[in-house]
Amino acid sequence: MKVKAKGDRLERNVAGLQASDSSGPDKKLTARQARFVWEFLLDLNATQAAIRSGYSLRTANRTASENLSKPVIQEAIQKAQLERSKRLEMSADKVSSEIAKIAFSDARKLFDENGNLIPVHLLDDDTAVTIARIEVTEIEAGEDAPLTRIKKIKPWDKLKALELLGKHLALFTDRVVAKVEFDIDVILRDLSGSTRGLPSLMQCNLKSIGGGDDQQE
Repeated sequence: MKVKAKGDRLERNVAGLQASDSSGPDKKLTARQARFVWEFLLDLNATQAAIRSGYSLRTANRTASENLSKPVIQEAIQKAQLERSKRLEMSADKVSSEIAKIAFSDARKLFDENGNLIPVHLLDDDTAVTIARIEVTEIEAGEDAPLTRIKKIKPWDKLKALELLGKHLALFTDRVVAKVEFDIDVILRDLSGSTRGLPSLMQCNLKSIGGGDDQQE
């Protein structure tokens, strides 16, 4: 029953993608292309999406690349992603905000003034979202002894969250500014082996700012 339900849902999604395609008749998604789009949205793995869509396993990698380069498929993917974001009420700002809560989390907020873990239902929203997993181990010491519970809390990776947030805000972008001056004689010499006595117009330099001495032909 579960397999049939999944198959029915797949057919509805593929049909929905074809129906929502506003392109002209010559640019409309085929059934297999629509299936590829739907499969790609599951895990963003184009090669696996091609395989699951029924394309040849031997040429799946090439087919995936070709499909992603087709405007009609690109448009369908972008449209589906936008619609999904709207359904989930997702935006770049909201995702960044959630990542920031993890990136700037403070472990002290998990404990009360006596050093005891605060019950999860009493945590504020910003602190609760930083928890990845909670493990509770129960230990029975004996019939008359009280049950002992050991709680372990695993937070999300704070360093990874900082890295993701930094990338999103382009804080770690390496920029190299270079000045290039061309010598027409050098260019012609490379092309024909002779400059035929043409005067040198410029010195051919590649000067990287802060890169040290000029290198001259």
